[in-house]
Amino acid sequence: MSDKDEKLVQSEDGKPHIRLSRFTRLVIFSCFFVIHLLNCSDGGVVSARSNQIKEELQINDKSFGLYGSIVQIGRIIGTLSVMVLLNLFDRKYLIFLALILKCATFLIYFVTTNYLIIMVFRFLQGFSHVFTYVYFPTWVDQFGLQNYKTIMTSFIQTASPFGSVFGFNATTFLGDYKYGFALLAFTILPLDFILLFMPNKFFSPKIFFYKTIKEEHDGRESVYSLFEVDEEKMKQKQAEKEKKPEGPSIWLQLLRPVFATIVLARTVLMFSFMGTHYWIGDYFQNVLGQDGKMAKASVYSIVSLVGPFTGSMVGAAVCEYVGGYTKRASSLLCCGFSVLTGICAVVIPMTSDMMVFTVELFLFFFFANCMMPILIGISFNCVDKKLKGASYGVNSLMCTFLGNLPAPSVYGFINDMYKETNPRMAMACNLNYIWVNTILIALNFYFRKEENKEEEKKDEGTELKDVEENAK
Repeated sequence: MSDKDEKLVQSEDGKPHIRLSRFTRLVIFSCFFVIHLLNCSDGGVVSARSNQIKEELQINDKSFGLYGSIVQIGRIIGTLSVMVLLNLFDRKYLIFLALILKCATFLIYFVTTNYLIIMVFRFLQGFSHVFTYVYFPTWVDQFGLQNYKTIMTSFIQTASPFGSVFGFNATTFLGDYKYGFALLAFTILPLDFILLFMPNKFFSPKIFFYKTIKEEHDGRESVYSLFEVDEEKMKQKQAEKEKKPEGPSIWLQLLRPVFATIVLARTVLMFSFMGTHYWIGDYFQNVLGQDGKMAKASVYSIVSLVGPFTGSMVGAAVCEYVGGYTKRASSLLCCGFSVLTGICAVVIPMTSDMMVFTVELFLFFFFANCMMPILIGISFNCVDKKLKGASYGVNSLMCTFLGNLPAPSVYGFINDMYKETNPRMAMACNLNYIWVNTILIALNFYFRKEENKEEEKKDEGTELKDVEENAK
């Protein structure tokens, strides 16, 4: 029996458990995906009407930078608390309340323009965002279609760039950031209430395990649930497992130059990404003099979607061609991509032609994203096998602290200082920071080479010792 034909399964006590049909799961997945996309759209709204926001809130570039960074602080605090809250409280109602809070942060601009109050709600905006961001992949892991979970998980990752482009384009054509936020709020609310009226078992059921049994019935193979595992027992087992010594800590791995350099290189990359995305709307209008709706929407869409996607695909393919990220050559390849990205970074602030700017910015995002899968792969390769999962968590945390969080504020501080004398200075500094990435990747290549030499010496020593023992 195929995935779509599964309706009822029998537990040990003979009572049937209703399993979610394929159609039901696809409907819930679609609902979550749209919500997640809309949740990721607020950055595009802000970027599209940056000047209007600064005028209405009566703030300078420095304060506008903090206006962007406070959301990242909210996300950090939210990330640290969300897993605890999801385990303590009913998940459905927690998600529902988080989305209500998110909508309130979008609509607050119709009530007040007080900067301090807005900043509190911007913090809450980042905090509430994390709940669906964390829970959605977890839901896919538990309820995703049996043979398509990887595809569904990959599809989730597209919500962030598509959401950013949607928010930017919608606000550009609406002409007012308040209307852009209102569109997001009043689209999320109906979907949120749809989730509210769904049964609780769609959100936090017991976990079922399925095995394939070759049972002939009209010439077809059937799939049945053999047993179910109580979630509380699984939590207890996980807690017992965590108490056991796990060997070297992932934080100690940061002291290893080969791991630290690659993590820091990725933080530089994320810093340049975040700064450019957040301030690109402001740069369009105040430096390039482009306020046309179609021009802004087209450029933002091209550089935010096509550049990163094609860059990631090409980077991964070329890396595999040279032997994969386990080879030292991957660091050298990444360094080459970084140099090409840096060349684009030098040219972009020098041009005033919109077409040249678009092509160069596209190439910047293309070459920068060529590095992304390689950097992540190398970071996995630099740690012990059992620490690979934790290494990605540390990597992401460092990227948030040293990349996403400070980027809007640093750009704002520089722009506020040089806006009158050199309005291109902030963009130039933000983009050319990528050269630090090049230095760090070059160092990573050197440290990987040295580590390999030490390993070869150890292997030679071990072989020599074995030969001597055998001779005796």
